[in-house]
Amino acid sequence: MASLPQADNDPDERRAELSERQATYRYDYSWPPGVAHAAEVPRGDSYSLSYVAHLLPIAWDLFRNTMAIGERLVEGGKLSSLLEAESKRIPELGPAEIGQWFHQLPKQLADFVTGEVPASLEIYEALFQTIPPLPVAPVWREDAAFAWQRIAGPNPMTLTRVTALRKGVTIDEAVWSRAGQPGTLHDAMAAGQVFAADYGLLAGAETGTFHERAKSLPSPYALFTARGGPLLPVAIQAGGRVFVPTDGEGWELAKAAVQVADANVHETFMHLGRTHMVMEAATLAMQRQLPSKHPLFYLLAPHTEYTLPINHSAATNLIAPGGVIDQVFAGSIETSAGLVRAGMDAAPLLQMAPPDDIARRGLDDRSILPVHPYRDDGLPLWQAILAFVVDYLVVYYTTDADVVADYELQAFATELGAKDGGRIRGVRPPTTRDELAALVAQLIWTATAQHSAVNFTQLPYMGLATNMAGAMWSTWPAASLDPETHLAAAPPLNAAVMQLNTVYQLSNLRVNYLGQYGLLHFHDLDARHAVSAFKGALEALEVDMVGRDATRYLPYPHLRPSTVPNSIHI
Repeated sequence: MASLPQADNDPDERRAELSERQATYRYDYSWPPGVAHAAEVPRGDSYSLSYVAHLLPIAWDLFRNTMAIGERLVEGGKLSSLLEAESKRIPELGPAEIGQWFHQLPKQLADFVTGEVPASLEIYEALFQTIPPLPVAPVWREDAAFAWQRIAGPNPMTLTRVTALRKGVTIDEAVWSRAGQPGTLHDAMAAGQVFAADYGLLAGAETGTFHERAKSLPSPYALFTARGGPLLPVAIQAGGRVFVPTDGEGWELAKAAVQVADANVHETFMHLGRTHMVMEAATLAMQRQLPSKHPLFYLLAPHTEYTLPINHSAATNLIAPGGVIDQVFAGSIETSAGLVRAGMDAAPLLQMAPPDDIARRGLDDRSILPVHPYRDDGLPLWQAILAFVVDYLVVYYTTDADVVADYELQAFATELGAKDGGRIRGVRPPTTRDELAALVAQLIWTATAQHSAVNFTQLPYMGLATNMAGAMWSTWPAASLDPETHLAAAPPLNAAVMQLNTVYQLSNLRVNYLGQYGLLHFHDLDARHAVSAFKGALEALEVDMVGRDATRYLPYPHLRPSTVPNSIHI
């Protein structure tokens, strides 16, 4: 039965368990530099047979699609030989080895693909042979699709309402007029109708190479407007120039620059930094400071399942030197690793609660911006998670004094923020039940809905390299602005296939679902009632989200409870 330490008659048993766990779960800060992660993945936390059973169909999808692309672009015979050899080898491997193999597969398959740049951008759509075409494919050139991705794409976290432009931005009244906007830029900002996606943090970043081919990483500033209707792009400052929608190929290249910048910020700063590594730290602190009898261990453990092994796979494959991010994305591997740390440092954890984040970025006025899928689905889901956490906590913490007296909880929160612990900004030991609920709800939100919003949106938009590539593959800014220049900036086909295969993996694996706890996981009847109420709330939200999605420009199923995993495991 779950119990608080101050009510347990056998504190020695709890201390002995924690002492053993603290020797097993140890911190390391070597890679990404300065970021807390497990020194090693304990055997009991590794991939399971049931986990790898979900991997193998996805691996087969990748083999099948790559082989179907065509003999001219793919060394099909050699790839068939690899498939035959791997089919014999995989049954001999253990779950941990299969997990590592799976995460190396996108890079391995790309080695059989030509490194040429195709004769037209349309060739990239031909990379989808047995993998179904993406909803964005018919509309990726549209300005509406470009704007949509700021509120429903892989990174819905950058767009912010602005009342003044950043120093150095030269978008002015003349640009506003040239873009065909009514009134003045000044008045539109005063009315709260102007928004920006600012990628200035990428300025001067060191870039990498791919098979000795240099990559470029733009740091653009994109301006948008909304006046009670859809978000619309107005202007983009990139490479020292300002472009508006009537600027032809220059505008198309400027949009591509924003997409590349957004992809790099998304993958490192917002995705790996603010979800994976936050929950890595939370998992370690939980294992080291909360014994298995603790009510919070019962609650949080399901939300940390497979987090340590997937982050180990990321550190040794995805974001390792020579890995996918190093090869496909624009920044050098040192740049990308630094952005992971920067993402964690940029905002204190408790300031990232969705209502606070949405309000701080000025996205809460629905009369100006009536459609924002991340906001519209995310806020009610956050409220459901918070309500569940409150219902659960009152079973064990009858007063605020119980929170203060819980020395295991206090140690957990302290370690989560400590320099020699989790290094998560903005975490302090809670002194009230409301503070405790805010912390726990934020951790569950991060492990579930927030990760879903930044992870499962990858394939729908980043799967098509012409829509969102990981890098500009020619010098930016370009001397000329024409279709040939645009094509030269597109990725070689082997990089495009590596990107497609990676995001296909990342966007298709789900082994558990939000609110999925074992039938007898919670022993206390009142805790079970809280779970039951939570599941009922999630079912009602599912209906609401499906209804909203029916009228959207592109589908946004990524925060429906039925699609949100219970933990970060991919």
